[in-house]
Order: sequence, then C-alpha cells, then structure tokens
Amino acid sequence: MIAEIAKVMDKDFFNISFSGGVRYSQVFGGQQMIIVDGKQVTQWIPGPLLEAIQKPCVINIDEIFAADPDVLLGLNSILEPGTRAIMTPIGLIKVHPECMIAACANTNGRTISAQFTGAQKADDSLNDRFSAVEMDYDPTVEAKILEGVKDKDIRVYIQNSLSTLRERCRINNINFDPSTRRIITCMRSLSVGQKKEIAFKMAFLNHLSATEKAKVNME
Repeated sequence: MIAEIAKVMDKDFFNISFSGGVRYSQVFGGQQMIIVDGKQVTQWIPGPLLEAIQKPCVINIDEIFAADPDVLLGLNSILEPGTRAIMTPIGLIKVHPECMIAACANTNGRTISAQFTGAQKADDSLNDRFSAVEMDYDPTVEAKILEGVKDKDIRVYIQNSLSTLRERCRINNINFDPSTRRIITCMRSLSVGQKKEIAFKMAFLNHLSATEKAKVNME
C-alpha cells in the first residue's frame, strides 16, 4: 500500500526492513573501510535510512518493532516534527522537506506479542511520533487472488471457511493469523489436485494445536 501511495505522489519509494533484529549500524551507518587515492582508510558511511531521508521520497519501515531498542530510539529525532534531523560523526543529516516516513508492523508496539515473536515492545516516545491506522485483511484482494480457482464452489468454500476460522480465532483468543499468504499456500495445494477440505486443512488448520483445533471446531 505504501508503495502505491508513493506512485500516486510520483515519488521514489524505499522499503527498509527492520526484521531479523537489524542493528543500529545497518540502519544509520558506521565505520567502513574504503579506498581513497589508492589507500585504505576508515570512514563513517551513512546507512540506507540516512541516505533515503535526504531525498524527496516515501519511505516504508517494514516490521518496525522487530529492531533492537537502540535502533528504535535512534528514529526519534528523525521523526520529531520540530527536528527532522540526526547528528552523525560526519555532521547533521536533515530529513528532506518532501520525505515522508511510514511504518508497518503486526503489533501496536505497546506489548510483547505472544504471536509474533520477533516483535518487541517499543518506547512510547516512538509510538507518539506515528498516527496508527489498523488494517484488516482486504476481502476484495483475497477474492481477486481466489479468482485463480476456476471452480466457484471451491472459491466459496475457501472464503466461507476462512471467514469462519478468523471469527472463531477472535472469539476464542487464539493467537493464530489466518493470513492472505496462507490462501496462496492453499491454492498451491488445489493446483496439484488436493481436495478443497484437505487443501484448507494443510494451509490453515494443521498449524493449530489440538486444543486450538477443538476450540475452532472445523474438522
């Protein structure tokens, strides 16, 4: 979605992932060995985020709450409306006036998730710098994906089963994400001849524990 916003605004788009416990130096920069006039010298080089913020662009920070706490704290001065800059060993780097920064996450950053193990609790000073927008899975997009299934009865079965599973997971507080990505996995099973019930079970239900399966009661 953020990429589409950049396209509409006719701005360059940069996606920077914080997944995998990304380190401060990987985001903001650090000392690197470079060649100057044929000699090796050590020089502080800005990281990808600091390179991007100097341009008129749209930046998406993906999985923002998966990074180390020092990385998240390092964002504060960049995101502060009155500052929009960060001090580095090579001087002050300012955010371009036409640079917009967004972020995506599976949590709201206020708790440690039992479901998304890489997501950390963030400092409220970071959360205060964002306007939060909750987004659910888009049924229109999922219906478009399922158009690849020619049999209408199978499409309806998958859609209805998925809707029921999501509702029962919510009602029973089951930490499981029946995601759009799993629909694609389900379709792969269908494409090699699996029955719709088996394909749905392999993509969704088999990832639940025995207790969770009993609660959703879909087998």
